[in-house]
Amino acid sequence: MRNPNISEAVRLKNWELTPSGLGIEVFVPAGKVDAYEKRNIGVKPFSISIRELSGSQWCRTSGLKRFLLLEFCL
Repeated sequence: MRNPNISEAVRLKNWELTPSGLGIEVFVPAGKVDAYEKRNIGVKPFSISIRELSGSQWCRTSGLKRFLLLEFCL
């Protein structure tokens, strides 16, 4: 979590811990950034151009088998 977990502060105090945030970066699909920013969640856009991956790489990223009929049609 980027922000400290204030809601669990009592439990953390029992363990002699204090709430603290982590230095993380959250990446979301480029078209969804506005939805997160409306909820005050800081995110960074992420997108992949179709040209950047080969056909077999797209199959791997989407979990498709490369030589099945359905995937061949795609």
